Amino acid sequence: MEETEAEIESLERESRSLQTQGKYLESLEALEAVLEKRRALFGTDSQPAAQTCLQLCELANHIAVKYLQKDDFQMALDLLRRAEVLAERLDDGKAITFNNYACYYRRMGKTKLALAYLHKAQSLEERSSLSHSPANTHLNMCAVLSQISKHDQALEQAMAAIIILQGELLDLKEESQGFREKAEFMAMAFHNMAVEMEYLKRVRSM
Repeated sequence: MEETEAEIESLERESRSLQTQGKYLESLEALEAVLEKRRALFGTDSQPAAQTCLQLCELANHIAVKYLQKDDFQMALDLLRRAEVLAERLDDGKAITFNNYACYYRRMGKTKLALAYLHKAQSLEERSSLSHSPANTHLNMCAVLSQISKHDQALEQAMAAIIILQGELLDLKEESQGFREKAEFMAMAFHNMAVEMEYLKRVRSM
């Protein structure tokens, strides 16, 4: 047992090191080995296995976004499918993956599918207490709705994101990394709101 735990810790260190080197697929493989060992040691449905599943899901999503940014759509889709399998019993993981599926399908010009995945994500966020912010889903919804010229609805989504982010910023210290990340999202949300108001010819009312 002690030997297995040492192996797990070693693989986790290796995964983190590979991430810092930008070797994301290798990092994913190391973390998958951690999951196998945790399942063997604690059981498939155990909390340690579930935590590693979520880590893997988040990492697969992170890498998928990087491939999407490089226009490697097939690799991005393959990684999102891996993430979806990992998130089968994890609402947090599902919501993150559905958001990134939406980004993928928006890039592919399939806005109906993108909206369908965002509605799935919002449904999870409404009925579950998730660790991530629902503001990101609202911003993604705003982008898709704007793309199909539904600017009234897009504006509502941007404003919903702003309201959520304002509340979240109040709970964070200004010097913290979390505050800076939320502030960046807030700036994006205000930008999106301004764009939609311009589309709707409401600039003078601001």
